[in-house]
Amino acid sequence: MLNVVNNLLLFAKIEAGQHRYECEILDIEAELGTVIRLLQFDAQNQGVTIQQSFSDMAVVGEETSRDLTAVADRQSLRQILINVIGNAKNRLYLCKCC
Repeated sequence: MLNVVNNLLLFAKIEAGQHRYECEILDIEAELGTVIRLLQFDAQNQGVTIQQSFSDMAVVGEETSRDLTAVADRQSLRQILINVIGNAKNRLYLCKCC
């Protein structure tokens, strides 16, 4: 319930142009892991498994790198990941029920 209230307050700030984004370099793999841990309990109750998997190396231009980072606002990135993974989880659950 507290998350719903916080999200409504955040949305009101964004609409009013008063929200300040705090951009920083974020480890995408770590942020994804945090979101998966948040959603895992609910997913297990629905009989859905959420897994995180990255290949060993990512090719960026001509360089090869293991780091997957982004410059973003942590709260915004997490909200996007929660929405995408949460929607996928709920659709998988609905498919299993049909």
